[in-house]
Amino acid sequence: MPTGVYLRVKPIHRKGKSLSKEHKKRLSEEHKKKIGAFNKGKTFSDETRKKLSIANKGQKRSKQTRLKMSLSHKGILRPDLQGNKAYNWKGGKHVNMEGYVVVLCRDHPHSKKGYVLEHRLMMEQKIRRYLKPEEIVHHINGLKTDNRLKNLQLLKNRSQHMKIHRAEQLARQNEGGKK
Repeated sequence: MPTGVYLRVKPIHRKGKSLSKEHKKRLSEEHKKKIGAFNKGKTFSDETRKKLSIANKGQKRSKQTRLKMSLSHKGILRPDLQGNKAYNWKGGKHVNMEGYVVVLCRDHPHSKKGYVLEHRLMMEQKIRRYLKPEEIVHHINGLKTDNRLKNLQLLKNRSQHMKIHRAEQLARQNEGGKK
């Protein structure tokens, strides 16, 4: 273990005290020196932009390179590695943040960003029509990922759904009180 005197360094920003413009400027300059060329979103001066433009003039780019550049400007980074060509493709099926299974179905009228809840799709296949937005599909056993038809129940609206859950909640409370 090293020996010696250890000094506690006080933080630059103290609560309740504002920094002077001069001090802020110095901190900003120090920060710029630290991050240097790694500054993401760095803007170039007009002079530098002209130099870059002259350096790139006359360069012939292939059609494929121009397409990639065009797509990258639109926010699509690798079109050749999207969908079923992606290395982590799982068949267009995953569990969302609420715990429900969602399936990729871009042509569905009620899809959100191309995905539809699997239990709603299963019920639509059973009744052979699209579900209305107010219709609710209830999981009988309470497991959001159990989308077997015998575990799904179609309800007309949220009111019916809440009645079922309230009845289950009261049954659990009564069961807990008997013990």
